[in-house]
Amino acid sequence: MTINCWICNQATVKKTVQLRSKKEATLHYCHVCDFEFFSHENDALLSNNQLDKTRLESAGLDIPKQEKDFENGYNQSKTYVSDYLNKEDVGAKILEIGCSWGYFLKAAKEFGAVPYGLEINPVRLEYVKEKLGINCKPSLEDYISSKTKFKKIFSFYCLEYIKHPLSFFNNLLNLLEPGGEIIFITPNLNDVLKDVWHNPGYQHFFYDECAIGYYSFKAINSLLNHLKKDRTIHTSVQTKQGYSLYNHLHWYFNQKPINNNCLVGGDRLPEDIKMVLEQDKSFIGDYLANLIYRFDQEYKKVIEENNFGNQILIRIKKQCPV
Repeated sequence: MTINCWICNQATVKKTVQLRSKKEATLHYCHVCDFEFFSHENDALLSNNQLDKTRLESAGLDIPKQEKDFENGYNQSKTYVSDYLNKEDVGAKILEIGCSWGYFLKAAKEFGAVPYGLEINPVRLEYVKEKLGINCKPSLEDYISSKTKFKKIFSFYCLEYIKHPLSFFNNLLNLLEPGGEIIFITPNLNDVLKDVWHNPGYQHFFYDECAIGYYSFKAINSLLNHLKKDRTIHTSVQTKQGYSLYNHLHWYFNQKPINNNCLVGGDRLPEDIKMVLEQDKSFIGDYLANLIYRFDQEYKKVIEENNFGNQILIRIKKQCPV
């Protein structure tokens, strides 16, 4: 049976891919949107606390202890707060979809926003409610029925777990205040390591059993254009390269990811290398430190300009009534 694209409703073609768990699965590809998706159900895996097992353990990576996971996520979240919250957000209600342990919500609360979370994993949901004292619900319908409105809605690496993206985003837009904004980051189907380096190890690592939707730059724009048929919204889409050249060289030489990386979607290898070289006080140490750092920045710039960055940043602003 042919399954139609979740975005444009055109017929898709099937292909078999290897998951990072070494299982094989049938993927549906829409050539119109450049969008790939699985049709299997992932709710049980997500709600039964299996995400880290499919995402990390099945690929030979360590699952961090809860305290370390929270610390890493909280440190990364402070960058998100700096990038996406401003003084107008103090006192404003914000929602995070797929809030995990609530580290971004905690950072947003410390900034002065009023955070709410959505988390399907009951263990993490209870942690957010009981340990952090932050309002958290298991489904979007809970917020729809309560008629709560938000100034900003965030999601970091969760869109790939969502079925039926058009109805999902329409529901989010209904939850936004006039002038409110949706800010999402999701992996890029056309990741440079997969589609330019053609790295075999990464190609076998890329697809995860829990992640069912894989969006390219073109697919996100197609999705937003469909939303614009019924909405007056302002949108921007760009790819960002979080992983460094040195991470890619690790993949080239080892055909596997770096274990115990503290960031999701990126690394700090250029900064770490620069710090080591700067300890040498000679001219050559300083020169090499800056050379390595600048080269990585140029590498990322070229990737981003050609829409091959490993992250897609999506911003959707709801128009204020005239």
